[in-house]
This record gives sequence, structure tokens and C-alpha cells, in this order.
Amino acid sequence: GTIAVSYLEELGLGPQAAIVDPTWVTSPCVQKLVGCGVTASWDQATTSGHSWSEQVARSGSQLNLIDRFGTGSTGTAVDVTFDASSDQSMLGRAEWVKFAAAFFNKEAEANLVFKRTAARFDAVAAAVAAARARGAPSPHVGFVTHAPATESATAEWRISASAYLIEAIAKAGGTPLDASSCPDDDPHDFKYLCSDAGAMEAVLRTLDVVVDESFPDGGDYAGYSVASFRRRFRLSDGVAYPFLENSRLYRTDRRLSAADGT
Repeated sequence: GTIAVSYLEELGLGPQAAIVDPTWVTSPCVQKLVGCGVTASWDQATTSGHSWSEQVARSGSQLNLIDRFGTGSTGTAVDVTFDASSDQSMLGRAEWVKFAAAFFNKEAEANLVFKRTAARFDAVAAAVAAARARGAPSPHVGFVTHAPATESATAEWRISASAYLIEAIAKAGGTPLDASSCPDDDPHDFKYLCSDAGAMEAVLRTLDVVVDESFPDGGDYAGYSVASFRRRFRLSDGVAYPFLENSRLYRTDRRLSAADGT
């Protein structure tokens, strides 16, 4: 799984990756390793005609980190589930670095990495709490997603409400949005479902900060822009959206748009 890549890099183990799927890897160092041919990529594997399992076996890898859904599973003894993305606390997610470290005898390094991460996290939370006590404003924040219609599904507009996101917003001094207008149709996915684009647009009008988690059409991250967001979420012309007026529309994929990007 690509999620584990960042944890391995924190331990100085990035160059030891034998093969990765670079589609979702945001690390410039790992992207460079793939580009230089030092680390094999899944794209190269499919081009060569070998399946992921075959390519992992050919690489001689002794550890294949997968997610809880089994993404990238080889069905062999080298598969190990790395489930940091299911942890519902911020520091809980960070602490998964200790799990990764155990396979490389890097426990001491992992303990230090986590200690430093926790110290920075707690320092920011304390500074924010102090600012709030002095009367600093608390912007309304929302993580939103749009999935376009397909042959088998209708279009969806969802609001993320995972516990770790709510914690992150609160610790950063924000106020999670009021999603009462969009019911929780599936308590297991931690997302509220808005009935239509109009319901989502009404929610967006109340937000000071928006984080867009949508997958760009065709995976075109480089071309995704503020204009793309406006089209996908069907924003109305002439309406003052606080998050747009304040230029506080963000994405979390660490990929930059070529023009007028978020």
C-alpha cells in the first residue's frame, strides 16, 4: 500500500522499496526513485505483462504492505496489513510508524520519530487553545467529496466526519461543520450524504475553510483547479462563498495544478 511509503521514509527506508504503485505516491523522493528506475513501479509491471503478484515475487521482496481491503495482496506469506488509515485518532495514526519499524529493527528510531511528532502536535494544540482563550475566531471547516454518476451509481456529494478529522479540525482551532441537513446513511463510512448538489451547495455557503477530497476526473490532478471545483460542486455565480473569498479551498494530495489550482 502507498500509505506505508511515508512512514518508511520517516525511518529513512524509502530507498529500500522494491516496487510501488506510484499513482498515489506524493513523495518526490520516491517518485524520483521510480523515475530513475531504482524502484520498480506498478505501471512498469503492467506494461511488462507481469501481474503485481508476479512482480513482487520477481523483486525478491520479503514484505508486501497492504491495506485492510487487501489492495495489492499477493496471497502469500509476505503480505502484511498496514492499517494506519483506519485509525480514528491523529496520534494513533502517527504511531503506526512503530509497527512499520518492527520489520526493520528500527524500533528505537520509530520511538524517536513518534515522540517528536507527538511533541509538535501537542505544541500546536496548546498554542491554538491559548489563542482561542484570547478570543481568536474559530472558522467553520468541512472535508467534502463529490463522486460523479456512473453506469451503476448516481452522483454523490458527501461530507467526511471521521473522528480523526473532527479531532484535527478542533485541535487546529476550527469548528466542524453542521451536517444535520445531510443524513448519515452509512455509519460505517464516516460520511454524511447530501441528497443532491443543492443540499451540498447550501452547506458550502456556511464554510470558511473547505478541503476537497474528490478524485479528479480521469485522475487529472495536474489539471484540477478552482474552476474544476466550481463545476463539480455546481457553485452558483454571484454567490459569496466565504472559503473562496478568503482563498481557503484546499486539497490533500500534495499535487499542484498548472493553473489557478487549489
